[in-house]
Amino acid sequence: MVDTPVLYITFARPEYASQSFAAIKKAKPKKLYFYSNKAREDKLDEVASNEEVRSYIRQIDWNCEVKTWFRDEYVDIYTSLWGAIDWVFANEEKAIIIEEDVVASLAFFDYVDKIIDKYENNTNIWMISGNNATPQYNPKDLSYWGTRFIHIFGWASWASRWRRLDKKMQYWPTCRNSKEYKDYWGSRLISIVQRLYYDKVFNAMEKYNPWDFIFSYNMIRNEGYCIIPKYNLVADVGVSGVHHKQKIESVYQIDKVIPDIYDIVHEPVTIRPTSYDRGHFYNYILKGLLKRKFLKLINLY
Repeated sequence: MVDTPVLYITFARPEYASQSFAAIKKAKPKKLYFYSNKAREDKLDEVASNEEVRSYIRQIDWNCEVKTWFRDEYVDIYTSLWGAIDWVFANEEKAIIIEEDVVASLAFFDYVDKIIDKYENNTNIWMISGNNATPQYNPKDLSYWGTRFIHIFGWASWASRWRRLDKKMQYWPTCRNSKEYKDYWGSRLISIVQRLYYDKVFNAMEKYNPWDFIFSYNMIRNEGYCIIPKYNLVADVGVSGVHHKQKIESVYQIDKVIPDIYDIVHEPVTIRPTSYDRGHFYNYILKGLLKRKFLKLINLY
């Protein structure tokens, strides 16, 4: 059974939620926070799908303390996600967050349980992620390590970090020009490129309210890091549906058989950025950005 409380965030995509909830059932968390945004009443298919996902609560057949929040009214995706995570961290000091299109392996839950208490009082650690899209950049054959880049498809954190969030990014103008912010990224050319990339991302946050980029800004502002595993432990099974117009292929898939237990053999001495950041930025972030720009250009003609 999983010791760390689990927050399960759902809406109306049973084709994905059936897979993610099956994985949660297999893991058998001792405490489960089941959250559901309300369907829009004028969309009958969405209402039926929403009710189907909510019915999964009746499938809990193991010894589990269950908390539910089924909204009575529909809210937009940003309000929904912020509200769900606020809810769990108002009640728990630590939690695993799983969205309905995220299928977590048993190894992911084991990995989080093994290290989340170890780093609770290390304020440089803001997130424990189950994702690794670029495992080939493992710096020293480590079991896990730190990175400046958050990975959000299956993650865990602590209420102490969540409560410190500058959700409106009111300190961003000061942070952006500070010596601490520039030192965080370093002075190498690739580090400067990384910083300029995030400058552009964070400058755009006033237009919308995504929790993940705002969390990333706060982690960086507080000189924090994200822990990632030596190989990917969580699958992103679908990013199409009510909030996306087309199917997008995710790099976060579990493409091999992995054991249910996550063996920790080589731990880092300290959690700091490594050569992984350079490889990940080049081969995941920049390549992905260029690919999207290219596809957008093609669609213009």
